[in-house]
Amino acid sequence: MESFKIPLISERREAYLMILIASLLISLHLGYIYKKYLFFKNAPFVLSSAKVLSVYPDREGDYVRVKLYSDKTGVFYSRIYGIDRIYSGDGLRLFVYPPKRLNFFKFLRGSLYRVKVASHSKHKTSLVDTIAQWIAKEHKSQEITNFYQAIYLALPLDKRLRREVSAFGISHLIALSGFHLGIISSVILLFLTLVYSFFQSRYFPYRSRFIDMGAIVLLLLFFYIYITGYPPSLLRAYSMMIIGWLAILGGIEIFNFATLICTVFILLILLPEFIVSKAFWLSVAGVFYIFILLKSFVNFSSLIVKLISLPVGIFILMSPLIHSIFPETTIYQLLSPLLSVLFVLFYPLSIILHLVGLGWLFDTLLLKLFSLNIDLYSVSVPLWFTIIYTLLSILAIYRKYAVILLYFTALLSVIYIYTSISY
Repeated sequence: MESFKIPLISERREAYLMILIASLLISLHLGYIYKKYLFFKNAPFVLSSAKVLSVYPDREGDYVRVKLYSDKTGVFYSRIYGIDRIYSGDGLRLFVYPPKRLNFFKFLRGSLYRVKVASHSKHKTSLVDTIAQWIAKEHKSQEITNFYQAIYLALPLDKRLRREVSAFGISHLIALSGFHLGIISSVILLFLTLVYSFFQSRYFPYRSRFIDMGAIVLLLLFFYIYITGYPPSLLRAYSMMIIGWLAILGGIEIFNFATLICTVFILLILLPEFIVSKAFWLSVAGVFYIFILLKSFVNFSSLIVKLISLPVGIFILMSPLIHSIFPETTIYQLLSPLLSVLFVLFYPLSIILHLVGLGWLFDTLLLKLFSLNIDLYSVSVPLWFTIIYTLLSILAIYRKYAVILLYFTALLSVIYIYTSISY
């Protein structure tokens, strides 16, 4: 007998009401940010305290590129002159000068602002700093150190490594996302189940394993997101995990598009700047196409079929959207589905190896991989095709024929992209 699951949104009226309320709340929050934008734009400068969120490792000339956050300007980027050593978490007292052609969307997204440093205060050594130094001690290569710090702590990659990662089409494996949260939560659950089962059977058999372990995993994941600086893709994935966990407790169906839409609205209400975040919308698109694939392969119980279909399907379905934004293309990107599968094994194994002092074990292989110097080619997907493809994707929620047409269109675009490379 199948368990009955309540749909999150059962009527169109509920959907319209949710969209109306969410749109109103998002608009109110945007209005508050717009007031800050007008104040900043019309001022000759603002004197503000800012926190350094990220320091980019590829130093250029006599300045350091940084990502900053200020209450008066939100997230923005700048070049800091005259300070040799600056680290994430440092505090700065700044004169921030608005660009002449600053519009509201650039303000939301976070633009490059000219600044003058009034004072610089070093932060106390944080947990992220300690972990980053610990990782560095296990590697001789700065490039490999940078790679592991990126996939564990969301620290930025240097220019050359970003280029190599893009050449293999594995940027989604480096930038922390729901993919990483899924792997981390699975590993935590594996070890937690062994410990919890032992104590539950002896001391509290009346407790719900799902509720207790779910709460513990979510708390640990929140701490991880906190120390990594709340990346948009991690916030989206974490919010969806919470909604999914609560929905399961309430007997609500979770593997549907209503869950995703509600999560998107919740995040946009809290952080409306995500509206102009490419990374956020690409992460949402990734989950959307996972749901499309799960609907298509719901009758296949084989783990092998699902293991192959998901990474290959995601690669094909996401390619038109990715190449409409990022035109960099190489034939090696076709290895992305295979590398995604291998990463599921590599990621937790590499963490364990670092914990036992053997983090260097894959260094030789990774150095060979990152030293191939692959030529990048520019192949863009036209805007008109992207719009049609997006509309077709939405239609695929409601019509089976649209799903088939979506697969066919995505496959044709992949063929077009990788046969357009000129060697």
